[in-house]
Parts: sequence; structure tokens; C-alpha cells
Amino acid sequence: MNKQSESGAVSLFVVIFAAMLLLIATVSFTRIMLADQRQATLNDVSQSAYDAAQAGVEDAKRVILVAQDCESGRIADASRCQQIANVINAKRCNTVQAALYGNTKLQEQMVRKNASDSAADAMDQAYTCVTINKAPMDYLGSLNKDQTAVVPISSSSPITSVEVRWYNAADRTNDADMTLGYPSYGSPANITLPRVWRASNPIYTNVPPMMRFQVASSDAALSGNQDQMRNAPGAAFLFPTTSNFSETTLSSRVTPSAPVLTKCSIQLAPGGYACSMKVNLPAPTSSTYVALTPLYGRTNFQLYAYNAAGQQISFGSAQIEVDSTGRANNLFRRILTRVEIGGDVSYPNAALSVDNNVCKDFIVTKNPSTFTQNCP
Repeated sequence: MNKQSESGAVSLFVVIFAAMLLLIATVSFTRIMLADQRQATLNDVSQSAYDAAQAGVEDAKRVILVAQDCESGRIADASRCQQIANVINAKRCNTVQAALYGNTKLQEQMVRKNASDSAADAMDQAYTCVTINKAPMDYLGSLNKDQTAVVPISSSSPITSVEVRWYNAADRTNDADMTLGYPSYGSPANITLPRVWRASNPIYTNVPPMMRFQVASSDAALSGNQDQMRNAPGAAFLFPTTSNFSETTLSSRVTPSAPVLTKCSIQLAPGGYACSMKVNLPAPTSSTYVALTPLYGRTNFQLYAYNAAGQQISFGSAQIEVDSTGRANNLFRRILTRVEIGGDVSYPNAALSVDNNVCKDFIVTKNPSTFTQNCP
């Protein structure tokens, strides 16, 4: 019996299996590297398409500024202003090209490093479609804790109510959970505010904040009538609960404001808001300001305005919607965003803001010696 031949056969099998194992490892590693490289390339192209869409948004802002200059009279060319207004109202994909460059053809706008670059020097990036909506039917925003947003609403149709929705999936403290918890409040007739904002059941970590809703009617403010200003809408504190209360009427500013129980869901839906309240105004108004302040936490929010027939009305030019699609190579990205461009009016946030109590002591006298300080 030849033991040497047997030993050589075993070695041969070991070499073959080792080579196969190394080949499998090499092929697997190569496939992983190629997949990672392909994913990195896709991410890079996707980011380039997103950047091209952002370039379309920035050019749309230029169009909006020119339109605002036309409305304010800073641009006296009536024919150009009318042409820009017609282009925006047409809502076609060539809004930017037609408004800024006079190009009425439906074609993409290449992105260049410099304005003087030729088409051959341009990168393979472009925004293919940009539209501008100057009168969206809602208002979107985001607020940190105790931050106030002042939203102007101006409409030819009298405004009778405003609906506010707040707290969506982006506001969660626990991203892995879509369920919501709510703090205890005592009884509906005597609501007590908790010192610490947390759910009554400790297993819930996502708790929507309370929303302070204020309205200042410009009709009352400009009237100069003190009685009308005293009876103008005041504030409502919307306390999130699982109750069925989804509509309330805003009291006058001289009426003490108690927290209002507000209907909220126990489970967040993708793209939706947890809490919703429709606030009826005491009297219809054509122009008003809504101030929103989230208490105890941050939130995203959405506003709707309604007329007496219950129909939604636009917010005027408080917020402008820009829809931009960008391209890089053969990949497309789309951005739907809101643009706020400051006008000639600055909206005040607060004359005085404190976390605790404040004492106000006023004495009117001609004699300085009679001045007294009663505040502790």
C-alpha cells in the first residue's frame, strides 16, 4: 500500500478547498465593495439633484422679490410687472426662465459654477421644473418651546374661524414610538396645569405641548375704539387630551382665559398631526394676526382659515409655496417648501417676557416725592 500517494491526495484536496474558500471570500468582498461604491455614487448623484432643486428654490426667491417690488411700486415698468404676474399665475415649469430671462420655452435650466460659463462648461445638473404658489390654502411652521410665531391673515372673504393643528412625527422625543401620552389635568370644570409636562402614565414618552392661541384683529386695532379693542378676540390655551372637544369660540381679551381641552389622537399617523382645534372668532374680520406659542415643548404646526360658509380661504402672501425639481445625470429630486420673505412690516414678538410673575405699578404725578414702590 502506497501511503505517500494517499498523503499527497489529502494535501491536494486541502489546497483545492482552501483555494475555493479564498475565491469565495474574494468574490464576496469584491461584491460588497462594488455595492458600497454603487451606493456612494447614487448618494452623491442624489445629493447633486437635491442641490439643483435648491438652486431652483433660490432663483424662485428672486422672482418673488421682483414681484414684491412690482406690488410695492418700486418697479415702475407696468408691462414687465404684468408679464411676471402672468408667469407666476400660469404655474408652468418654466416660471424662473420666463420671469428672469424672458425664455418662454419649456426647458431645464442648467446649473453653472459661474454665470459666464458656457453650456459646455456646465455641470450635468439642472432644475427641470419650478412653480410658485403665492396663495397656499394653509400655513406651515415649526416652533421651539415658548417661541412665538405671528402669522398675518388677509383675505377678501371675511375670516370667521382659524384651525390649528400641531405635533407631528418629527416632534417625538422617542422616534421608535408613534403612540402618545397626555398629562393629567384634574377635572374639565377646574383644569390644573402640571408643573412638569409628562404623561400621567410613565410608559408614554411622546407628549404634545399645550398651545397658546392668540388673535389680534387689525380691524379693531386700527379703529381707535377702546371698547372695540377690549372686546376684540383674546387668547386661548389649548390643553391636549383624548377628549372630543375640537371646536371652541375665542373670548374677548377682558375675559379670563382658562385652559381649553383639545381633541388629540393617541396614535400618530404618518404625515398627520396629533392635535386639532377650530377656533371661532367673535366677529368676522378681513385681516387679522394669529400668534402661536407652544408651552412645555416644541412642535410643528399647520393653520387653516375659514369663511362663514365653512370654506377654506388662502392666507394671502403670508407664506409662498415653491415646488422645485432638480436633476443630476438621470436622477431627479423634488422639493416642496415654503418661503417667507420679509416685507415692510415687522411683527412684534413681545414687549415683556418673563417665566414667573410680574408686578406692574403705575403712578402718575407731578411731584417726585409722592412716588412709591409697591412691588416686592
